[in-house]
Amino acid sequence: MNAIHQTKQGFWVLDNDPYISKWCEDLGRLDHDRMIDILCDLIPVGGVAIDAGAAIGDHTVFYGHRVGSKGLVLAYEPNPDAYACLVMNTREQPWVHPYRMGLSAFTTRIEMDYKPENIWASQVRAISTNGPLAMPIDSIADAYCLKRLDFLKMDVEGFEPQVLIGAYGSISKFRPIICAEINKGALARHYWTAEEHIYKPLASLGYRLEMIDKTHTLDLPQFDCLFLPK
Repeated sequence: MNAIHQTKQGFWVLDNDPYISKWCEDLGRLDHDRMIDILCDLIPVGGVAIDAGAAIGDHTVFYGHRVGSKGLVLAYEPNPDAYACLVMNTREQPWVHPYRMGLSAFTTRIEMDYKPENIWASQVRAISTNGPLAMPIDSIADAYCLKRLDFLKMDVEGFEPQVLIGAYGSISKFRPIICAEINKGALARHYWTAEEHIYKPLASLGYRLEMIDKTHTLDLPQFDCLFLPK
């Protein structure tokens, strides 16, 4: 597993991570992803957002800035070292609640397949009797007595269909804007497809798909997109 360190700018990243941590450190800023501004514009001040696959908090922190102290951000990251960075990077935002756990269709424990050469490609290997806890969003919404859910980001390396199943009630009730990474290879390792297990279920709930990057098309192996309530 990776150790962590604080950058000279004050945020925390993983050692020996050639991807998100390096990008942030090279730029000298946590908001390395140009998509962050687009997504934050979709989140209302005082709103509620869920970050599934929060990593080191490179999106979470800015969702927290956007909702402000009257809002709430729930962030979920099962990787222990990434979670340690997430906690440190959100420590000045008490309305951001980080959890070292995953999200799933039901309450269970998950076995993670960690990839040391690229921890952001780590994914759920199987349901397990030990390992990080995973819970459905619907149970979390009940526990928090949520009155709203404005935004849901999913970047969980092919486990998105399970997250959606566990969020069916909340999506139906609150109609959040949903941002999802579509990784067809990661989905296929679970014998799922984007068409059958993401697009169609969300279409049945009255959502339409919109590309974030307008140059991207559905035939790409991996891309980020929005699902917007009609």
